[in-house]
Amino acid sequence: MGDRINTLGLVLLVYELTGSGLAVGALTLAQAVPTLALGLLAGAVVDRYPRTAILIFSNILRGLLILTLPLARGMTHIYLVAFALSSVGVFFTPALRSALPTVVGGPHLLAANGLLKLTRETMLMIGAGLGGLLVAQFGGSAAFVINALTFFFAAACAAVVRLSPPSSPLSETGRRRVLWGEILEGLGFLRRQRALIGVQALALLFAAASGMTGPLVVVLAKDRLDLGAQGFGFILAGMSAGALAGAALAGWLGGRFSPGRLLRWSLLAFGAALLGAASTTNPVLALGAFTLYGLSSVVGGITYQTAVQAMTPDVLRGRVLSSLGLTYALTSLAALVLGGWLNDLTGVLPVFALAGVLALMGGSVAWGLLREC
Repeated sequence: MGDRINTLGLVLLVYELTGSGLAVGALTLAQAVPTLALGLLAGAVVDRYPRTAILIFSNILRGLLILTLPLARGMTHIYLVAFALSSVGVFFTPALRSALPTVVGGPHLLAANGLLKLTRETMLMIGAGLGGLLVAQFGGSAAFVINALTFFFAAACAAVVRLSPPSSPLSETGRRRVLWGEILEGLGFLRRQRALIGVQALALLFAAASGMTGPLVVVLAKDRLDLGAQGFGFILAGMSAGALAGAALAGWLGGRFSPGRLLRWSLLAFGAALLGAASTTNPVLALGAFTLYGLSSVVGGITYQTAVQAMTPDVLRGRVLSSLGLTYALTSLAALVLGGWLNDLTGVLPVFALAGVLALMGGSVAWGLLREC
């Protein structure tokens, strides 16, 4: 919730100071760079040091950073804070995801990931409305202060969680070993795991298909469906409703199907949603297609996350999650650029059709890739 409030306040602050869309885009870049630059290092740190401490101090540090934003008078300050917030977040995310399997037993892991996703999506929606209200009534400073308080509250929650440190011969080589060696150790483990490589290959197809089409939903709604702002809002609401339904259903589905089968059917459904959205001019059918888009992408994402957590030893989980997350982010970024270029070259329909075919191809070969999953 606090993140969405902060994002809204930060974007408005940048635009008020500069009046430039380019400056807002540069803010996004400042937040994206740490993920690419620090991802591998973060995984090694998460596997070396107590995860509870990382969860606590990363929240406290981000809260303190945000408290400096009401004092900002120039863009340098804002960009530096955005960069620092994202840098600290790079360590928080793998710590949280690595810790979850040690808190929740294997049979309930997929349901727990679904609950986290459901909570996140719900609070993002609440945060968007609350953030707009706060900024309108009290100004951006109130949004930043409230977001800082949410980080301090999260740190207090993390403080009551007791996590056992990773215990394995892999982690008992002493503190003198350089982090680079630990990073290579994680990459070496990945290369030997056929099932993990298969899961990641399918996840990258998800990343490519969603990266190509996500930013172009507004283009499809405007140019193909001839929808105005209200109609486009309904499309986004359908995607959000599908995402919430997928998060709520993930645990139930996980109790009835293997991760490999869930990933396969999620990709097939995602491909069908993309092709359906591209092939209709009926707004109601398009709404159904985008609802399926949200549902299948979330079920696939939760299943992917759970499969990786379950197949990775605790002592390596931070490094593996960070390494796979880095390749996912790079694929999404490349797909976003490719989708924009193809849209300008050929129009939006071929982009959705290509993404749909990629997803269907992934679903078709998933059975062979995931025999061990």
